[in-house]
Formats: sequence, C-alpha cells, structure tokens
Amino acid sequence: MLRVLLATAEPAYPVRVGGIQASAHDLLLGLGRRPGYSVQLLSAAPRMYLDRHAVALAEAALPVRRQSGRIGYRTDHYTAQLVDVDDFEAALHALLAQEVFDVVVAQAAGWRTVVRLARAAGRPVVHWLHGWLGLLGDPDWPRADLLLANSRFTARHVADHHRLHAQVFQPPVEPTRVRAAPGVAVREAITLINPHPDKGVTLFLELARLLPHRRFVAVDCWGTPPFVERALRSEPNITYLPVQRRLDSVYGETALLLVPSLVDETFGRVVVEAGFNGIPVLASDRGALPDVVGCGGMLASLAAPVRAWAEAAESFLDSSRPRWADAARRNAERFDYSRAIDEFASHVERLAADGSNSHEPREDSRRP
Repeated sequence: MLRVLLATAEPAYPVRVGGIQASAHDLLLGLGRRPGYSVQLLSAAPRMYLDRHAVALAEAALPVRRQSGRIGYRTDHYTAQLVDVDDFEAALHALLAQEVFDVVVAQAAGWRTVVRLARAAGRPVVHWLHGWLGLLGDPDWPRADLLLANSRFTARHVADHHRLHAQVFQPPVEPTRVRAAPGVAVREAITLINPHPDKGVTLFLELARLLPHRRFVAVDCWGTPPFVERALRSEPNITYLPVQRRLDSVYGETALLLVPSLVDETFGRVVVEAGFNGIPVLASDRGALPDVVGCGGMLASLAAPVRAWAEAAESFLDSSRPRWADAARRNAERFDYSRAIDEFASHVERLAADGSNSHEPREDSRRP
C-alpha cells in the first residue's frame, strides 16, 4: 500500500473552491482511485471559521467528525483533516509521527513547514508550485526531493528569478466534475469566474455595458469585494452568482468564457474546464494563458480598446460557434486527466522506492 499525504496551511476543497484547491482535490481523487493507494489531506483555517467550514462540509454531504480545534471528514477516495491554522505545524508533526507516509506533497501556504517536517521525518517530499509568491522573502528554502511547477511559464520564472529547476506538472482536471449535462440550458452567457479586480472585472463590466443585448454571468470565487458586487448587480444584463461548489451548471449556460486577467496567470484552470464543455475562451495574453488557451480561443491585449474585445466576443457567438466548440474540446483533450494521474503516480512510486532504502531523517540542504 502506497500512502500519500498532501498538506497545506490553508483551506482546501470544498471549503475553498479556487483553482489550487480544485486541482488538489482532483489529484487526490485520482490517486485515491488507484489500486494500492491510500491518500490523506491535511489543511488549515483560522479557528474562528471552523464552525462555518464544518457546516459547508456537511452541506457537501461529507461525513464530518468534530474534535477540539479540528474537523475530520471523508470523501469517496481520501480522508482529510482541517485544523486550526495555529496548530498546523503541531498537527503535521503528530501525523508524521503516527503514520508512515511513502510521499508527502507540499502545496501553497505552509510549504516550508511541510518540507522541513517531512524531511526531518525521513519522508520523501514533493513541492508542487502553483506560482512563486511563496518563494519570496527568505531565500533559504528547505529542500524538497522533487519540485513540480504547474506550467512552463511558472517553471521558466522560478528558473530565471530563483535559480530553481522544476519539472512541469499541469494541474489535473477531472472532466466529469466540470462537464455540464447536455441540453439542460441554453448556452448564451458570456461568463467570468472570479470577478476580482486582478481578474479583469472592470473590463467585464465595460463589455456588459457595450453589449446590452448579451447576457453576462459573474461567479464569485475568492469573495467578491462589496463595491464590485454592487456594480455587477446594477447592470441589468449581468447575473451575479455566489460561490459555486461545482461549476458544471454554470458551464451549461455559458457560450463564451472571459478571462481578462490583469496579472500573470500561472496556469488558468477555468480555460481547461470550459474546453471540456466545448466553450471557447477570450483571454488576456498574460502569463501561462497563451499556452493553456492554445487553439481553444483567442487572446487579446489589455492595451486594446474595449470595443476590440467586444468585437472578438461577438465573433465567437455568430455562425462559427460549432467550429469554436470543436476547437475548445480539442484543446482541452491535451490536458488528459488519466495521463496526469499516471504521471504523478510515477513520481510517487519512484520517490517511494528511493525512500524505502532509508527511513532516517534527511539532512536539510538549503537549496532545492
């Protein structure tokens, strides 16, 4: 039995539903479905939010067990603990002392603690990068056995700016969790997932005003700022939706996904999700988006006038729609879920085989 632990000092899916959380969930699902694998998750949140998160887990129909300062729950394919963020290090230390994991995966917040404690326990550890913000600050990074980057863009950035070599492992997207049921809605909406200023909500609002005959949908993700929510609700052709645990119904009514991000996206998971539904994407040319969008849509410069974005959006919704739907599906097929899980499993099995030769604590080199 191969035992895998993914640990992160922030909330995980379904408590939080961002791209990092969805990708971790899909990875754990895929590994947990493999014969001979046992998979666990350790995540964290401020104590003041644990009661709220316990309700969210129960609403997701997951078996929940409350203890002081922590919540245990189970999905169909992995078990999980959500602990007080102030107790994260102690909880991880205890878990590593109680159970022998063949591989530990560090992700996002708290990755330094995860790598350090895993190495001290003599366990192989993978650091899965979804960006590079966590590398800023103290340059004395604890060393992981394997560094994975979520895109070629991320790998190039950490090589150029942090002198680190990372293999590319693109986030797995489980198609059945995002694919809409056929024919359940009329696909007519221009949709933005996560109406945050960094994600281009201002351009989204300008487009809605310029195209009053089109229907727009904005779906909360990180927690929409109140002033943004008021602006969205004030436009008669915009439907604002709160956080959605699943996006399949949203994709079921979407004709075009808009990704006008102002920041350098290090992947762009929603592009792949839309593609599995035959939905083309109109995106900015920032970060990894040109690679991920591929043939499944078009790119536009943020320096271009809003009318140019409007003309591009209209071009997706004319008689050429079937051609774009086919292109979007072909692009999404590049991100094959089974192949991604097989790839990660090969990393796990290689590291487990290497680690089985020595369970002694490892010297902590200061550079990956």
